[in-house]
Amino acid sequence: MGPARILRVAAAAFVLAWFVWFARDGLYARFAPDDMMNLHGYWEPGIWRSILSNFLIGTNALRPMGAVFYLPLFEIFGLNPLPFRIAIFVVLMSNVYLVYRVARLLGCCELAAGLAALITCYHAGLADLHYSTATVYDVLCFFFYFGALIYYLRIRREGRPLRPREWVVFFALFVCALNSKEMAVTLPVMLLVYEWLYHQRREVWPALAAGALTAVYIVGKKFGADPLMAQEAYRPVFTLARFLDSSTLQLNELLYGGSFFTTKRVIMLWIAMAVMVLVRRRPRPELRFALLFLWISPLPIVFLQGRTHSCLYILLAGWAIFSAVVFADLVNAIAGRRTATRLALAAAGVVLLARTTVIHKRKVMPEYARNGELTAQVIQQFREANPRVDRGSWVLLVDDPFRDWDAKFIADLWFRDRSVTVWLQNKVPFSDREIHEKMKYIFRFESGRIVKLDPAAFHVPL
Repeated sequence: MGPARILRVAAAAFVLAWFVWFARDGLYARFAPDDMMNLHGYWEPGIWRSILSNFLIGTNALRPMGAVFYLPLFEIFGLNPLPFRIAIFVVLMSNVYLVYRVARLLGCCELAAGLAALITCYHAGLADLHYSTATVYDVLCFFFYFGALIYYLRIRREGRPLRPREWVVFFALFVCALNSKEMAVTLPVMLLVYEWLYHQRREVWPALAAGALTAVYIVGKKFGADPLMAQEAYRPVFTLARFLDSSTLQLNELLYGGSFFTTKRVIMLWIAMAVMVLVRRRPRPELRFALLFLWISPLPIVFLQGRTHSCLYILLAGWAIFSAVVFADLVNAIAGRRTATRLALAAAGVVLLARTTVIHKRKVMPEYARNGELTAQVIQQFREANPRVDRGSWVLLVDDPFRDWDAKFIADLWFRDRSVTVWLQNKVPFSDREIHEKMKYIFRFESGRIVKLDPAAFHVPL
């Protein structure tokens, strides 16, 4: 094994150690509150119907790739969060490698590609990626988005178009990205950007075909049954004010700006970055690609209200590559051919990144340490009481501790019987007469326990 090989292996081991060190406590995170809603939404229609919806790209199926993640794990492990966390971590670590590969295929040096991977490992502003299983949509979208991009770049770097079989593989990856989350809609545009920067627009048909598929996907989200874009949280507002407000919020999140970035400072930063990239004696296509990626990739969320945290995962990769290239250029300009100086400057940059990450992780950890406490407590109560009900029965839950429908989701998932109907008294109140006539089982949440009650003797408190 030569020195270069040894150095790459050592760098990969360091990146892995960095990931484990910063993210390790997220491996034992509880289910997030949204996990029960997500899992129940896929379980209720059945595993095969939920997975089949991945092939119905023109419908309004809500992120059906989530069913491929949630349901097999649930069928095997039930409501144990650890296997879900392990699966998330495997994909997160894979995503770090994908960033490295994209950077190298774009022409970045080893130092820049390695630093980009290091930055992507853990970002305190996006810590929910490592502490909430409900961010699986962002994690999977990132995986398939960059998986499709890498597959395409590898073929095009050979100077040839995609063969028929390669079209199938590329579109399978792209459809998986779309079915994971809406952020994937920018991939066709980035293919055109790549062809323009690296091949003078010689191969545009894959991008155009992917764009046509994206149009079908957007129509489904806009005009399908119960369309996603009809919901207030997903209704874009196409105004300059919304664009600038969202961009400012996202930059403060990604660059640990707090409230430093204002609209004026965001515009000044963009101008400075454009000048840095465009006013060069020797064009740098990787920097130009990264800059355009920073402007294009957030378009699916920049016109929505308050999208931050894990929603910025794909955008984080763009910032990681851009900043890593700039830093590597600075190191090379200062150190020249002096290897020791280059290593010292790179180490100083890594130490600064580590210190910044530690400081900001301490700020967000108290919030994530409490995430999912109530959900975990209720699951544990079900586990200890181990209630069982007959097929086709009606079950009433009384005094559940949630504000929303989480108790029903957990109960349905615990019983695993679609013929059983679970009702929440605090959501759909029943009278004494209705309870005596219709309910076969009543369970009350009482002093941290689930207690079985006699329906014939139960009376609704006045």
